[in-house]
Amino acid sequence: MSHIELPTWLRALLPAAPSALVCPATATDRTVVDVAMIFPGQRIVDSDAARACVAGILLARDRFHDSHAVSQDLATAEGSYWHGILHRREPDAGNAKYWMRQVGRHPVHVGLAAATRQLGAERLLDRGAWNAVRFIDACTASGGDDRQAEILSAVQAKEMELLLAWCAAKAVGAG
Repeated sequence: MSHIELPTWLRALLPAAPSALVCPATATDRTVVDVAMIFPGQRIVDSDAARACVAGILLARDRFHDSHAVSQDLATAEGSYWHGILHRREPDAGNAKYWMRQVGRHPVHVGLAAATRQLGAERLLDRGAWNAVRFIDACTASGGDDRQAEILSAVQAKEMELLLAWCAAKAVGAG
């Protein structure tokens, strides 16, 4: 699969504002989010990838516990990736790093590195390649620096968008 865009119908399921670096303790959203809701009438060829989309949508909606229940049950790189993002947002840096090590190199990292450069956050890269551990450390250290948090939030939004697009394309066999 080459460069994949997030479909409009899938983008409509995301909240209007990007997810905060730290996930709120509770979410008020109780919308049913499942494979049938995300892919109505579509033929699913990879059920794990479709479930990874569920984990991603739930996490984007700040449904931490619901997303965790889905991602921890997925023995795939995408399940581990959503699990790592979730723990980064918890924040639990050690756990996030563990899950990102399980992911290893992922195809979305190429586009993510390019987006990171465009956002002026090259320090998150390692010799031009995405470095998940640097990103976790930067998120942990961002503290009260609003400008830094804004850049990191933009990188996170792009990361989640790319991973969601990848999972959706994989779920339906596109790309």
